[in-house]
Amino acid sequence: MNQELIDLLVLRKKLIVLEYARLCGSANMAYREFDIAKTSFYMWKKLFLIHGEKGLIRNKQAAHNHPRKLSKDVIEQILDLRKRYHLGSQRIVWYLERYHGIDRSQTKHQDGTLRISFQTFNDRPQAELAKGLLEKNGIGSVTSADNCSSYRPHLSLGSNGVHLLVKENDVEKAKDILNTK
Repeated sequence: MNQELIDLLVLRKKLIVLEYARLCGSANMAYREFDIAKTSFYMWKKLFLIHGEKGLIRNKQAAHNHPRKLSKDVIEQILDLRKRYHLGSQRIVWYLERYHGIDRSQTKHQDGTLRISFQTFNDRPQAELAKGLLEKNGIGSVTSADNCSSYRPHLSLGSNGVHLLVKENDVEKAKDILNTK
């Protein structure tokens, strides 16, 4: 459904609940009849009294340019994989990485530069040693892993390993440092 239509229907529902409460003379009956939380009802009522209908319109802004936002074609691929093959999130990540070269381990740093997973290690201690070596040479890095290898090493056999992420403009320098040491 169109987001504008959804917003309009939500606004109409709020107005109907408030009008029902006014006509029957009981707020308790209104929010119970429409299965609305008591706090939500009174918040709607307060906003309506102060701002009118404009107060009931949802004004929360969605992030349109989040650093990890997926492109529309990637979203379509994910939805197609879910619908056609019923894959879970981890398998979709593996599929996109393997067959389409889409690496979701790329993240943006706070300053807007892209962090790239340029090396993968089998366990966290190896990755932490490399991270320490890079930081000693003035290159900021981050380790990223979705496993429990430090607690239960036998469970890490099927994991993707531990990724070492560095800023996009530091990749070559980091490779040189790790290859020479």
